[in-house]
Amino acid sequence: MAGSTGGYRPVVAEQEVAPVRRGRSIRRSGRPAERVLAVGAALVLAVVLTGCGQDDAPAARRTVHFYAALAADDGAAACADLAPGARQQVEDQQGAPCAEAILELGLQAVAGPVSEVEVYGSAAQAVVGDDTAFLSRYAAGWLITAVGCTPGGGDRPYTCAVEVS
Repeated sequence: MAGSTGGYRPVVAEQEVAPVRRGRSIRRSGRPAERVLAVGAALVLAVVLTGCGQDDAPAARRTVHFYAALAADDGAAACADLAPGARQQVEDQQGAPCAEAILELGLQAVAGPVSEVEVYGSAAQAVVGDDTAFLSRYAAGWLITAVGCTPGGGDRPYTCAVEVS
């Protein structure tokens, strides 16, 4: 190679190129088993996205935010998660602005995820720890209408520390 001025050129084998047919794909994507799995995965995803439970995530987030605000002693943030009637009840009950009054109610500041959410149209029930909250869907999203609720037992209704009457 002494005195050669050309660079390295790899040798490429000549390949036959299949003719392109217009309007049809030459190669199918994947083997039959791969196509079945892909279709199955798409169907499962569709069921998950359109099935029950799609509306419960915003209600759960609102509930978790409320309890996190209580744990952080952030009364203003906790009151922002309450429906207008519930905020008014907190103020009337305690004789103070909601941001102060909500922290004086002795509600448990439960930290952790929502263990159960049930959505019934524009109403929802969320369980965090031993506490149950009830929510309603407003134009602004899910807001808490009752909180600090415990089951009454049997056929009796829940008893709540705060609820819209």
